Amino acid sequence: MSDYELQISVKNAPLLNLMRKNGITTLSQLAELADVNYQQLCGLANLKMTIYSSKGEVRLTPAKISDFFNVMPEELAPEPQHYTALTKNKVAIQVNAEQMFALTHQTEVDPVALIGQEQMQEAIKDAISGLTVRQQIVLTERFLEGKTLQEVGDHLNCTTARVRQIEQKALRILRHPKMSMELHEHLQRVSGE
Repeated sequence: MSDYELQISVKNAPLLNLMRKNGITTLSQLAELADVNYQQLCGLANLKMTIYSSKGEVRLTPAKISDFFNVMPEELAPEPQHYTALTKNKVAIQVNAEQMFALTHQTEVDPVALIGQEQMQEAIKDAISGLTVRQQIVLTERFLEGKTLQEVGDHLNCTTARVRQIEQKALRILRHPKMSMELHEHLQRVSGE
């Protein structure tokens, strides 16, 4: 189940790195120093503006910025954005606590942790295979896909109260000591302990 929603905004790292290297902290500061239109500069920083026009000519804002930093225009943006602008540079994604930790506290994602997460999901799928079809759907959609009670209810054509009842009964079954022991044994087999 996803616990966090991240808002990701894709930015032009080559341009931002040039700014940092030269002690420039804001786009408005760069616009003033390089004598360029702030809105155009925002388009370049958000990868909504290409370096080159459709005719292959350097656009005015990238030309002024490259002159200001004394670099080639190609050094102002990633290569795919030299001729193609992004149509969308923001997205919202949902992640669980482990993924959030990996993104915010580590320089790289721990592959062992990701394998562990996949093994856990596989073990959960195996454990719920003994439940009724409706219970499986509810638990899968609620805990593996992160859907709300309302979304699951719409899918199953029942009320949120009924979805909650199905969910609680399925969880009671899974919490039974026998089922818990089987899940624990499965995790040990999968992890090779």
